[in-house]
Amino acid sequence: MSNLIDIEHLVTFSYAARYLHVSRPTVYAYVERDRLHPVSIGANRYIHLLELQALAAQLAQKNNGK
Repeated sequence: MSNLIDIEHLVTFSYAARYLHVSRPTVYAYVERDRLHPVSIGANRYIHLLELQALAAQLAQKNNGK
């Protein structure tokens, strides 16, 4: 089993905030609520783009259902 991560698809918390149209503190709140799972590389943390896209789809579906 491989634990390799495709680093080409990792994004910063700032990028994630822009992508989701929320603030950086909101991205950190999603991490605290276990909705996003950051990857640590050295002292930096990143979000996998596929996970970010999945959350964006969930949020869009929730907003469309209102």
